[in-house]
Amino acid sequence: MSQPIFIDALITQVTSTPNPAQLNQAIKAGLPKDSRETLLSSFLSNNQDPLAYLSSLQGGLRNYTLGALYILYVLVTDRQRSANNDAYT
Repeated sequence: MSQPIFIDALITQVTSTPNPAQLNQAIKAGLPKDSRETLLSSFLSNNQDPLAYLSSLQGGLRNYTLGALYILYVLVTDRQRSANNDAYT
């Protein structure tokens, strides 16, 4: 049985990297393409939604826009794929 995948380390990186260009590079280089979507669509290890967590921090999502956009992109495209698959079944 495989271990669960959590987004905790990435959220820590999002909240501790003030430069968006550096964060973008870290996400692209640090997350293998084949597991990027799985990680970005996962919950924190305490079962908290990562977007809810980011929005609860001082400054909210405004301070963590790039990280939030990566997460939202995966969630939206995943739902779109799911809807397309449902349409063909």
